[in-house]
Amino acid sequence: WDFKAFRRALENLFTNAVKYGKAGAPVTVSAQLLGTGLVSIGVHNSGDAIPEADQRGLFELFHRGRTAESSDRKGWGLGLTIAKGVAEAHKGSIRVQSSQRDGTTFFIEVPLSPLQPA
Repeated sequence: WDFKAFRRALENLFTNAVKYGKAGAPVTVSAQLLGTGLVSIGVHNSGDAIPEADQRGLFELFHRGRTAESSDRKGWGLGLTIAKGVAEAHKGSIRVQSSQRDGTTFFIEVPLSPLQPA
């Protein structure tokens, strides 16, 4: 793994979790080895759900969701694009799960071994 790039991707997810999460609520990080030989790293917050319509474009360059655009939180719409690029460069992927009840979790899933295809 390119640890510098992977660190940058995770920093983007952590920063977003704090920025868009519920004030005072914890941000949690989890790691799980999946049966497929992938490691899944999740970053979760308890903020408002990301609408499904916004989820589709989250990883596109310069895209910011409507909620982010209408908030006072600044951003360029680069962080999730960078995280996606890092995940894919490591033969992996990134995805989001978000609901009002459960909050929002971003998952980066990459092969545990850099020689193993996803």
